[in-house]
Amino acid sequence: MYYKSLFEQIKDELADRVEILEEYSDNGQYYIKITIKPKDINICPSCNSTEIIKFGKKERCIKDDYISNRTTFIHIQYNRLKCKKCLRLFNDSIPYIDGNKSISLALKLNVIEDLRQDVSFTYIASKRNISIQTIIDIFETYINYERNPFGDVLCMDEFKNLKHSNGKYAFVIYDPNTHKIIDILEDRLQAHIDDYLYKIDWKEKDKVKYIVTDMSESYRSIIKRHFRNATHVIDCFHYFQYVEKAFNDVRIRIQKKYSQDSKEYRILKRYWRILSTYCIDVEGESLYNPIRKKSTSVEQIITDATSLDDELLEAYEITQDFINSVKSLKYEDASTWIDTFITSLKESKCAEFNDLAGMFINWKAEIINSFIRFGDKRLHNGYLEGMNNKIKVIKRIAYGYTNFYHFRNRIIHIVNEENFKIKIIDKTKIKRKKRKK
Repeated sequence: MYYKSLFEQIKDELADRVEILEEYSDNGQYYIKITIKPKDINICPSCNSTEIIKFGKKERCIKDDYISNRTTFIHIQYNRLKCKKCLRLFNDSIPYIDGNKSISLALKLNVIEDLRQDVSFTYIASKRNISIQTIIDIFETYINYERNPFGDVLCMDEFKNLKHSNGKYAFVIYDPNTHKIIDILEDRLQAHIDDYLYKIDWKEKDKVKYIVTDMSESYRSIIKRHFRNATHVIDCFHYFQYVEKAFNDVRIRIQKKYSQDSKEYRILKRYWRILSTYCIDVEGESLYNPIRKKSTSVEQIITDATSLDDELLEAYEITQDFINSVKSLKYEDASTWIDTFITSLKESKCAEFNDLAGMFINWKAEIINSFIRFGDKRLHNGYLEGMNNKIKVIKRIAYGYTNFYHFRNRIIHIVNEENFKIKIIDKTKIKRKKRKK
């Protein structure tokens, strides 16, 4: 949401008190001179007396947002007032002016809205015709997000951090119900996450019902220490990756048995993605079949490829049964299914699948929990995985950040899309790195 210019706001608010003296253009810039008449009744801010007299005039020049696609300056003449009772001097109040600043509040709010876009500070400075340092000052002064409260469901993950930050990976907590970031920490070390979570009241942490993570032992231990009532859920995408990788390892091992110019090698190499995909989702269009040397259906290509080796056929069947179960299985049947699946991994002729059995045994309870439905959906970390790409875009457009404070607040400002409220912060608390001499 973008805001009206200062000139339009003053005209709307003080329609009966504003008089336009002059409007003109100079060097591509637009100038407006206005005078503001005093109120009929003025009140002293000190003694609340209404015995007020005029005591001269003041004039200010304020940079406003664009009017007619030109940088606009508003020259405002307003009255200096004096209280007869307490002799206090004060200025006539003008709405939408930020203290003694030379930039209008509307312009600042529009800069804050620009900062929600995937654009650099330099681009915004050029667009609004103000300096980059002014953009940074506005950002530091007004944009500071505190931690949001925990909800019923939390998603935890990490993403690649800045080069100059303390940790290689930053730690993010996300609420999938509100689609908002709760907080971002500079690193994912257990000790630092523990220090952070111990400061949060137990009543708030006990309200959390489900926590979705990847297959990391550190997350498992953190959840046990801090979230007594939460059920740990593994995102299905991560254990799905392990099964898909095991199948591809089998395919590559068998593929290497054939020479690179053979028809068997070409069908396994060319159509690896079709073999890794759920058979129902494969399109039924005709493709060239190197074995039959003509165009055939996708189903025929899969049949010819898997018939080359018994191990590949077994690996394909295990993978397809696994994908079908993950897509359609209910929570009540998950425990029986995972026991059967682990048995099939142990009895498989493929060493790649034998190795997977230990991982599924280790994470059995958390994988079963991934079939729980919260509302009408299964719990997953897809929200965060998608957000990681947006974070990469934010870093790339800015050509990197050197200040984690800026980076954290910019991410939250873009992702959360909250209705913004002006909140001035203490700049002395901002930790800036010393410049190299």
